[in-house]
Amino acid sequence: MSDDPHAVPDVSRHGSWREHRAPDIELGSDHALWFIGWRPERDLNPQYDGIPDVPRFGANVEHLKPDGRLCMACIHFDTPEVRAVEEASKRQSEKLGFQYHEYPRWQVHSWEPLTISPSLLCSCGDHGFIREGKWVKA
Repeated sequence: MSDDPHAVPDVSRHGSWREHRAPDIELGSDHALWFIGWRPERDLNPQYDGIPDVPRFGANVEHLKPDGRLCMACIHFDTPEVRAVEEASKRQSEKLGFQYHEYPRWQVHSWEPLTISPSLLCSCGDHGFIREGKWVKA
């Protein structure tokens, strides 16, 4: 694991997300992005009452490792909605006596075309930026 606080944890799964749906953004350079949303069942999670669903909570970024194997990383965006969800999650964790793990967040400079910062550093070593909807190797 990287010491970089903005390193992206590897959340690889078997197979590609492409098996389920087309990417939201083809970033190029063997990278693709799918937005992930947040829609809790509020009957089971009343701590989120008053917080609207978030269609673009973060993203999964799928890419190829140098050996050609598939890898995927997940990021959270730094938006008021994501911060509200994380604050509610933190309060609930503390209420239940659990330690809350805060995740790094990426600032969105533009949704269309997508530009975020800082760079993404995957646990597999892949490192780059998403600028104007394209992958830019660091």
